[in-house]
Formats: sequence, C-alpha cells, structure tokens
Amino acid sequence: MAPRPHRLLVTAALTAAAPGVAAAQSRLAVRVENPIAIARPDETVAVAWREVQRRVPGAAAERVRVLDAEGTEIVSQVVDNDGDGTLDELLF
Repeated sequence: MAPRPHRLLVTAALTAAAPGVAAAQSRLAVRVENPIAIARPDETVAVAWREVQRRVPGAAAERVRVLDAEGTEIVSQVVDNDGDGTLDELLF
C-alpha cells in the first residue's frame, strides 16, 4: 500500500485581538506525508510557532484551530517546550 499524504489546515480566528489584520492571511495549509508503507494514524506533528505567526500575522495560541482535509477540527496545542515563556511549537 502506497503512503497517502494528509492535508491539514491550520486556521486562526483573527478578530478583536488583532485589529487591522483582517485583510491578512488567516489560514495556513500544512501537508503531512508518511514516507513509509506502515500506517501511522496517531503520529504527532509539530510546526514551529514562529512559522505559524510569520505566515498568519496576528495568530494567537488561544484562537488557532487545526482542521483535517474534511474540515473537522482535530486536537491541537501550542507549547513552550523549554519553559522560557516563549511559545515554541503548534502540536497536533
């Protein structure tokens, strides 16, 4: 069986906390691929939080949602890996 790529969509609701950003991009598409022929449906994916913020100006951890290719929200969390007070990764 050939590996299937999975498409995920990271969306950020940019409302009151980001005035003036309404015209900016509010979605970031992330393509996740499995390069091996073994199904891995429960793997964790990490995206650098600085990259999310660079591509979705005004993104805030409490408003980011990760959707699968069908538009269903999946569990996600933004984390500070090293305890320095700066968010490091979006995990899903």
